[in-house]
Amino acid sequence: MKASGEENLTRAVSSQDDQACEAVHVSLPGDPFTSAEKEAQFNDMLWQAIIENITPENFGLTDSEWEDSDYPIYETIYIHWPPCI
Repeated sequence: MKASGEENLTRAVSSQDDQACEAVHVSLPGDPFTSAEKEAQFNDMLWQAIIENITPENFGLTDSEWEDSDYPIYETIYIHWPPCI
């Protein structure tokens, strides 16, 4: 019998408990923009994308990128390569 997605996820998380991964440096929260002009440029481009209904590809945002017909309920985000799992 094929394991369910939940069983696979539980197994993967359990196996991670046995892995020793190097700690990851996390930056302090702050303003990602180097100037007010850069922030204004970003906001202008963002609003243009919203107005023109542009959805970027290769970010898992479009239904053609989903394995099933529904938006995925979880996703693996690797913090370094190769992954430590």
